[in-house]
Amino acid sequence: MLAATAVVHHASELTAVSEPTGPLLSLALDALPAGGLVYASVWLQRAGYSRDHEWRVLVCCCLGAVTFTTITGASLAIRAHEGRTLAEPSFSLLLSASMGGAAGFVAGYFYVRALADADRARRANDALSFVNDVLRHDLRNTLNVVNGNASLVAERTDNGELASRATAIQDQTDEALHRIESAGEMVATLTEDADLHAVDLADVAVECADRVAGAHDVTVETDLPDSAPVVADDGVGSVVHNLVENAAEHNDADDPRVVVAVQRDGDRTRLEVTDNGPGFDDSAVHDSIDAVDDAGGLRLAGTLVDHYGGDAWAKDTDAPGATVVVDLPQAT
Repeated sequence: MLAATAVVHHASELTAVSEPTGPLLSLALDALPAGGLVYASVWLQRAGYSRDHEWRVLVCCCLGAVTFTTITGASLAIRAHEGRTLAEPSFSLLLSASMGGAAGFVAGYFYVRALADADRARRANDALSFVNDVLRHDLRNTLNVVNGNASLVAERTDNGELASRATAIQDQTDEALHRIESAGEMVATLTEDADLHAVDLADVAVECADRVAGAHDVTVETDLPDSAPVVADDGVGSVVHNLVENAAEHNDADDPRVVVAVQRDGDRTRLEVTDNGPGFDDSAVHDSIDAVDDAGGLRLAGTLVDHYGGDAWAKDTDAPGATVVVDLPQAT
């Protein structure tokens, strides 16, 4: 409609002037945006957006045209009220309507694209949440069956080696079940839905040290206060466990050792996990452990610590090995 109006208006100008250059340039200036809107409308229909999204773009386009035209019209009215001579008011209004419609279309397109991206993200999140719930449920049931059968074998066999292996299976399934239970807390933390509260880091460190010492051929020592409450949730257990387990798994010393220490420092509480292994090749961990080129436990621990409002980094020790430091806000 804007393009047709511009053509009719400037065609009438051609009959009133001897030089056609001016009307033709004016036609190009205000008809091209209008023609671009026609093309953009056809493109939008083929882009696969819903009818609701197309209507939203149309509304934005109309609002842009009305807004620009109203502003231009108001300025022309003020000039007329002041007694000034108005030159080509129709051209100014047509140009404002075309440019406003184009601007509104662009704004509407980016708006509906953001809505579409949010819808896709929400659907993906719902699907992942469903798969996560199903997998946790099914894996929990399967591991409970494995654990129960291993327990029966350990109780009824007279073979010491077989009983030892059955007990090892029980320990590993217990560990897997514990990780499944803590997975929900980690998801809540990473999606900003966590209910942060006071967690005793000393108790968590003792439990994690015992589990890692039982699963690996490594000596795990602790240096802990009676209590060390920090602001976190149950996912902090994954932080400590991943750090201690990483120190144990990558320790190639003849007498592998890991020391887990917790101390208070003002309104912060510091966890240090020190080992006598080979240390870190990646210097990025000296700034932050979630910057390390590792998609496993270190990065997960660093990400969780960030969500708790803490910091985590690594430092070299005087002897072979390294220390990972976690600084968390102290709970009152």
